[in-house]
Amino acid sequence: EMELVWQARDRLEAAGLSPDVRVHTAMIHVLCINNMLEEAVSVFIEMEESGQQATVATMQALIDGFALSGDRLGAMQWLWEARRRNIPPFSSYMQRDDRAGVIKADLHGMSALSSVVAVEFALSFAPRALHHKLVVVTGKGHHSRDRKAVVKPMIEGFLSEEGIKFAASDGNEGRLELVRHSATLPSLIFCILLLAIMWLMGVVMARDWLERVRQLNQHLAHTRNVQRLREELRRGLAEHASGRRGMADMAMLVHEIEREWKGAEQAQEALRTNPKHTRASAAPEPSAGA
Repeated sequence: EMELVWQARDRLEAAGLSPDVRVHTAMIHVLCINNMLEEAVSVFIEMEESGQQATVATMQALIDGFALSGDRLGAMQWLWEARRRNIPPFSSYMQRDDRAGVIKADLHGMSALSSVVAVEFALSFAPRALHHKLVVVTGKGHHSRDRKAVVKPMIEGFLSEEGIKFAASDGNEGRLELVRHSATLPSLIFCILLLAIMWLMGVVMARDWLERVRQLNQHLAHTRNVQRLREELRRGLAEHASGRRGMADMAMLVHEIEREWKGAEQAQEALRTNPKHTRASAAPEPSAGA
């Protein structure tokens, strides 16, 4: 298939013609089924740059290719891109009724692989409340080859693997009703314990942080006082030289500087010995040059 597609493209270019969206889509399809996803995306970009608009077949080939390779996130991203470009059926397959608490995903017109991606996408957007339901319209296979359902078995297998319970909706075999969440007592207890542990950890971390902030503030306050007293001592020495200030005042200032300096050293030592100190606690040490 790949050889035929490339030959068709070469013939078009030899005739001076440009590949149309059908040729580009066929190339993307062949590259995807051969797990050449980067090359497929390059062809898609080339098609876009030539002014051609992607069709449902183009987007389905990319979604199927990424899903087939096991890249479920990539497949959902291409499904989202198809929805953004308003390409049916991807743009309109999901209908939400908030009042009834229901999301309906109609998979008609999608391939089996794209349908699985579409259901996974719908599940990620399902309501978070308990016992909200997602109704998936798979169809009964009346429009499939040999009138055998292809999409429904794929969806049922996917849901079973994910551990999601489902049943026929309103007795209709072509509609499956899913329970998005079915919380049990053990799961609720686990969630409560997890939240309690996280809260306690937050309290301990906050208390430790506040203690470090208090120590840092003490250190900064002592350091500022040392600097202020040193300036005052310089002015006092100048006044003493002119006879306007006595030695008793100078001795008192020196005593205050020593006291503040010791306080700053103690605060700095407390910050150093704290095993969880941060950069914010690395304040400048006081100078002993007073």
